[in-house]
Amino acid sequence: MRIGITGASGFIGSQLLSVLQSLGDRNVSPLERKNKNLAATKEDLKEFVKNKDIVYHFGGVNRGTDDQIMDGNVKSIFNLIEALKAYGSESTHIVFSSSSQVYKLTRTNTPIKESRITEPSILYGITKKTAEDMIRLSGFPYTILRLSNVYGPGCRPYYNSVLATFCERAVGGLPLLINGDGTQGRDFIYIDDVIRALILAGSQKKDSTRHV
Repeated sequence: MRIGITGASGFIGSQLLSVLQSLGDRNVSPLERKNKNLAATKEDLKEFVKNKDIVYHFGGVNRGTDDQIMDGNVKSIFNLIEALKAYGSESTHIVFSSSSQVYKLTRTNTPIKESRITEPSILYGITKKTAEDMIRLSGFPYTILRLSNVYGPGCRPYYNSVLATFCERAVGGLPLLINGDGTQGRDFIYIDDVIRALILAGSQKKDSTRHV
């Protein structure tokens, strides 16, 4: 099986890359970026998309300027789809790491169901929902996982994990800070469970969206 991974140097992508490489029966190719500050162009992706059975797309931006978020989350998937159409195979299965931010969030701590209306309230969520729609309309087989608060070894305090931030502050003897009034809730999922879900998602050929 021939697999490509974008965003392979990030928290989730790097751990998926390591696990897939350890399995031994897969040919795994991480995307080598020429300019990490710009979305890879269609031509940049030419060799990356060739002869791939699966492409895991983790490349994106969750913190930055509005332009960086748009470029990293919308333009990047548009260019990937265009490259697949031009140089790849129509059977390539796209597995996309989306976000629970695509949902309309409420103040009540009720579980988010996959049937909940997708009405993102911040630009990051809007770009993730836009990317989902572009994949859905691309004609390629796809699986979308809407991840929520992934934590575990490798996540960074003050960047992509409140739990890592809590640990960092606790070790330093600092108080644990929570924004808001303290009544809000969050779902957390351990990185190993996410990696297992991603590997299983890659084995499915039907079009699907999953909230994890």
